[in-house]
Amino acid sequence: MLPPPTDAPKRAEGGYQIGISADNRFVASGVTAFESYRLVVWDVVNKAVVFSAKTERGVWAVAFSQDRKVLFAGQSMDKIIGWKTTTWNEACTLDSEGQYQFAVGARWLAAGGGTQTITIIPLQECTSN
Repeated sequence: MLPPPTDAPKRAEGGYQIGISADNRFVASGVTAFESYRLVVWDVVNKAVVFSAKTERGVWAVAFSQDRKVLFAGQSMDKIIGWKTTTWNEACTLDSEGQYQFAVGARWLAAGGGTQTITIIPLQECTSN
């Protein structure tokens, strides 16, 4: 079992959407406690939290790029944030009509959600801001 982030309240919920990096090194999920939302990433080998960040809204979908360089986290409403996995800095913000499920390929990200719309986003749109 992976430990909870040290800054999360004891009554936090998470794990509804889980992303696993292609090399099986990292696991990511959204964590919610009351009105506090977080994105959390664990190093599976070391069983430790390697990244935890507050988010504006709940994280409903997570996925790593195939090369593991970017972690995408879809927040409720219409925002997807890409995080560089080498620095854990924000790499990009993408707009989507839905983000309850992700599929990440070598060249694009497909996001689908409650609007019954699937948005195709070229990964080259995720560049440093």
